[in-house]
Amino acid sequence: MSSQRHPEAQRLSFCYSENGERRTENGEWDLFGSTQEAPFGLLLELIWTRLSNQFNALFPVDDNLQVESIARLLTGTPDVKDGVRGWRLRAIELNKDQLADRPVEEWSPIEMAPNEMILFEMAMRRGGLKTDDDLLLEAAAKHDVSITDLAARLVEDRIFSCRPEGYASSIGLPIHQAITPDGRHWLSTNSDLLSLWIREKYRRSDENG
Repeated sequence: MSSQRHPEAQRLSFCYSENGERRTENGEWDLFGSTQEAPFGLLLELIWTRLSNQFNALFPVDDNLQVESIARLLTGTPDVKDGVRGWRLRAIELNKDQLADRPVEEWSPIEMAPNEMILFEMAMRRGGLKTDDDLLLEAAAKHDVSITDLAARLVEDRIFSCRPEGYASSIGLPIHQAITPDGRHWLSTNSDLLSLWIREKYRRSDENG
């Protein structure tokens, strides 16, 4: 094993704020928004999700993949400054037309390239994507994968989260993997939506020939 340190052998930079202090989480969180969806329906889904995660309860699953369209009006980034935790807020101003014209989005899992899957599976066995792990660094170099870029994408999609020591690892929920008939690899923490997405996507593909 080579003792030469790989260029990526440093703390994951996106886990830290601009002043170099550790962030408690990565990325912006939606704090306030506007939607044309039924508000009580969204509240009910939020309660069901919370109870399901807390008590492993089974609740009705959406029969479609449509993601509720919410216009972001206020976001926050958890941050730490001088040992004090707080939020860095960002206000977003939208006019009436922008609020009304919200695109319909469809839920989908995160796609992983085969070489990324090799690093992901290694990281799961070794406790996370760590930039001071020589085996991970050598595997990343061999398979042409950036540990930093892969970790950032997994954190952005809420598969991984930043840890105090400056690396990224699983958020604690089961991570489900799928290989579709076309040989592509997918990850999700929601097995029900993953199964529904595969059925819908590849049923449409079969119908289209």
